[in-house]
Amino acid sequence: MLKHSMKLSLAAALLMSSFAAWADANDDNVRSQCPSAQAWMDKLARLHPELSAEGVAADAKAVHITDGPLRSELLKRRDKDVEARKAWIDAGGSQELGKAVFAMDKDNLAWMKQRFGDGAFPVASQVGRDGVSAAFLLVQHADQDPAFQASMLPALTKAGEHGDAYKGDVAMLTDRVLRAQGKPQRYGTQYMVDPKHPSAMMPQPTEKPVDVDRRRASMELMPQADYECMLRTVYGPSQPAP
Repeated sequence: MLKHSMKLSLAAALLMSSFAAWADANDDNVRSQCPSAQAWMDKLARLHPELSAEGVAADAKAVHITDGPLRSELLKRRDKDVEARKAWIDAGGSQELGKAVFAMDKDNLAWMKQRFGDGAFPVASQVGRDGVSAAFLLVQHADQDPAFQASMLPALTKAGEHGDAYKGDVAMLTDRVLRAQGKPQRYGTQYMVDPKHPSAMMPQPTEKPVDVDRRRASMELMPQADYECMLRTVYGPSQPAP
């Protein structure tokens, strides 16, 4: 059960923090199976042109980045993270690839503890907004040290309030931290799956589920039903279960 729960949490992180890449990769499936989810992504893309590849490049040029080496390292580690997890997912949760992901997360965690000490989460003026988003992804996957994840949440929340971080990223880490503390999640981003029925996904315990879509909208997250549709598109019957 742990492997499957981890797998769905990883999928959720990939979908939300790198949604543009996943939308490109699964565009036909999403459009046919989850049209309202695709419509939401199209709307978000219009609202945030900086999320496009062209927007990211323009943002990096417009902002006077003060720590280029840190930004480069963050982007390199982000790309490695996404590639490793996608390979693991595509292989149906291979134990060998799972060990590689675990080792990668451990290395990223040790590196972040040296660079992000005392809650010093990077800001856009240092590394650009794509660097901030990359830092979020690495923290989101630092499940080996929940206390470290929790220590980064205040700084990421502040970055979200200032427009340096995406609201959806703040929601993702908030839910991750709450669940690690044994509390209900707030935005419904963390899921579980029944090993006997890989496509039967269910959200982990959530506070006041009846209000979750209102809270999701406040963080620029798609409605819960559309989110579940996207998860099933990635983990449909065609995807082998580990």
